Amino acid sequence: MAGYRDGILIDAAQTGRAPGTILRRRPAQLAASMAAGRSVGSSHVLGLAETLALGNLLGLLPPRLTLYLISIDPAATDDTEGPLTPPVARAAGAVVERLLDA
Repeated sequence: MAGYRDGILIDAAQTGRAPGTILRRRPAQLAASMAAGRSVGSSHVLGLAETLALGNLLGLLPPRLTLYLISIDPAATDDTEGPLTPPVARAAGAVVERLLDA
């Protein structure tokens, strides 16, 4: 993302909301939630908030970065290579449509 003015990141996350819920956030909002103890769960070794903090520290993030988090069911996160659940697939399609219409 280094060198770009704008960036969009789409990720699946355990947000505590219904699967398929779409959350639009800025990195600062995610960092504030993490600082307040409301972490967003990730199936990656390094969580999204930590990855963004590292990217920011290294100067690799664009000035305007928008995050789209699609809520997933924690019980369905064991199969990271399987197909998306129907609610998550619908939400992913909705995010793509929203971005194409923008």
